[in-house]
Amino acid sequence: MKKGFFIVGVVAIVLLGSLFLNKRGDSFSLEGMVLATGESEVLMSKRSDLTIEDLEMDEKSWLDGAYELVRVKNISGAQPGMIIRVQVKKMESNSYPQQAVAHSYEVIEHRYVLDEEMRIDSLIELFPTQVGYLQRFSGQGEYGHTQTLSSISESEGATVIEFKGNMRDGYGQSESRSFLLTYEVNDQEVIEHVKNQDRYSVLRQDNLLSSIIPNKVVLKAPLEVGNQWTESFVYQNVNYEATTEIVRKGLDANGQLVYETLTTVPNINEDCQVTYKETRRFSVGSGMTAFNNVFSFKESTESGEDSNQAEDVYLFGYSLSSDE
Repeated sequence: MKKGFFIVGVVAIVLLGSLFLNKRGDSFSLEGMVLATGESEVLMSKRSDLTIEDLEMDEKSWLDGAYELVRVKNISGAQPGMIIRVQVKKMESNSYPQQAVAHSYEVIEHRYVLDEEMRIDSLIELFPTQVGYLQRFSGQGEYGHTQTLSSISESEGATVIEFKGNMRDGYGQSESRSFLLTYEVNDQEVIEHVKNQDRYSVLRQDNLLSSIIPNKVVLKAPLEVGNQWTESFVYQNVNYEATTEIVRKGLDANGQLVYETLTTVPNINEDCQVTYKETRRFSVGSGMTAFNNVFSFKESTESGEDSNQAEDVYLFGYSLSSDE
């Protein structure tokens, strides 16, 4: 009798175990990039190393390539360029693309957005429009400053956006360390003007804040990667030429469209063969949200030949930490 109960128990455990394994086998995770969307479904690649060029191909090109395609039903709201993790409850692998039905999904990263979706109609869209808008910036060490949008006006075909700012970096806290930051925005470019009343300013000029380039053209249309412009300026009584290029257009972690620029000024000190570099990030609706100064050095050998260039050294930088 006991032996019979034992056999029945073993059979029951085996059956339950088999059911449990089958249940787990019917549901598993699938991860990859969304290539295209339809009504409650997506076409995704199980590869996550795709480029924006891959994303812009047509379906025939994907079918003809090694894209490990899966068409997943029961998904709404996903967009091309997203890296998603899908919990799949049903999978058919006897076709290409493979067919799957999603139980749920989560967005891991919004890596790319198709170019036609990454456009703004006017440079003014990069900047906030609410007077009183407050931004707090923080950076290396104890560096920090705040700035408040104080006025927006029109002047000779341009929109003038004015920020009143105060330094918050641990020096001279009992003193007034203010500055006025103005952006002159027209259809073609954005020019930054500075009136700095901070006597602790490292650059020692009342028309400079962080950059060594006064009245700088910080952005220029068209807002496309590769667009480049040059401008002449005087720094420490010497004439220089700066070259600025839009080097990135994409989305930040919050899905906000951003543009990044790189400015270079070669031979800022000919004795040391120093190249000044400056990077900025502009976020749609928030203005400039990050700034860095970069110097790179070349050392000469005894024969007079340049040795390998050293790695860039970030001397200074800050970014937007909060706004309201």
